[in-house]
Amino acid sequence: MLKEKIMPTVVLGSICLVVALLLSVVNMFTGPIIEKAQADKANAALTEVLPGGTNFTELPVEGAGFPASVTAAYKADNGYVFQMTVTGYKPGLVIMCGIDNEGKIAGADYIASSETLYAEVGLGDKFVGYTKDTINTDIIAGPTAKLTTEAYYKAIEDALNAFVIANGGSVDLRDPAQILQDNCNAALGTEGVAFEKWFATAPLGEVSALYISDKGAVAVMGESFIGIADGAIVSEAGDAEKTAALAVYEAYKNEKLTEVAKPEGANKNVLKMYTAENGTVVIEMQAAGYGIMGDWHTSGEYITLKVAIDGEGKIISTLTTYQKESENIGDVVADAEYYEKYNGKTASTYTEVETVAGATVSTSGYRTAIKQAFEAYELLKGGNAQ
Repeated sequence: MLKEKIMPTVVLGSICLVVALLLSVVNMFTGPIIEKAQADKANAALTEVLPGGTNFTELPVEGAGFPASVTAAYKADNGYVFQMTVTGYKPGLVIMCGIDNEGKIAGADYIASSETLYAEVGLGDKFVGYTKDTINTDIIAGPTAKLTTEAYYKAIEDALNAFVIANGGSVDLRDPAQILQDNCNAALGTEGVAFEKWFATAPLGEVSALYISDKGAVAVMGESFIGIADGAIVSEAGDAEKTAALAVYEAYKNEKLTEVAKPEGANKNVLKMYTAENGTVVIEMQAAGYGIMGDWHTSGEYITLKVAIDGEGKIISTLTTYQKESENIGDVVADAEYYEKYNGKTASTYTEVETVAGATVSTSGYRTAIKQAFEAYELLKGGNAQ
């Protein structure tokens, strides 16, 4: 009896071992072939993205100070070619960009891709003729495959920065988040302090954002960062800027939210509601994105967010607080660049925020939650939801 139980286990283990060995052998032979094919394509692409290029010499990348996405670099008589590896909807989007000696993009193309919407096809042609000073996001404007086109744009930006560095120049390679933190520290006279954006429940006026830390706060107005410590301005600013910054800081300090019962008729996706003394209503929502509405490898979890709507029915703040949407696709709902598009919108204008191509289910679910938040707001205020 024991032998009968052991034999199937031994057989199954042997089969697994044989399969693993076969896969290893297949990979041993196909791996170099795939690598050679990509290398051959890269070599052919050199003259495609830098027409007329001759005497190509590969440059060392390690220690060169290039952007992290740059995985190969070549110098020719008439310019440079840089190879970048970035992540769009999936990792492994490999792009080559040729830049002539004047700093103009001579050509760009991808040599490897796992993208599914094919937005990378022909996209490189749109960048030809642009320089570091003239490149702009209008080149990739449109709702098509946002993550692919943004990754492509970032790769071209990195190539232009690498060109400057290769010619002895310097480039600030910090990402926007690090630049923001550094600017806040500079305004407050601190180092290494972490700042978090205030989820505003009061109109900000001319202040675009208030960042909070345990050392003080920083109000942002245009390109100005105004430090506030112990209720006083500690950085250079004009009188009007000081007044506006302190007004927002006081609103933050005096913020008091009171939880209220959900009004009858509010959608089940409304989780909690709060009111502020200034008439603002904060609504915590759940949104049925791909995790709930999808049909393949779904998480089974809702997106959660909160929205602050002022007394005039306009969104002051939007924030995604939790999501388990598809990585590099639906998780766009966690990007401030996406959800802050709802700021300033009303019940009649929130639909101006477009769904994101490739993440339609996630962003449609998010927009539906915004609609339901406005409906709950109207019910709480005693109006009729539209």
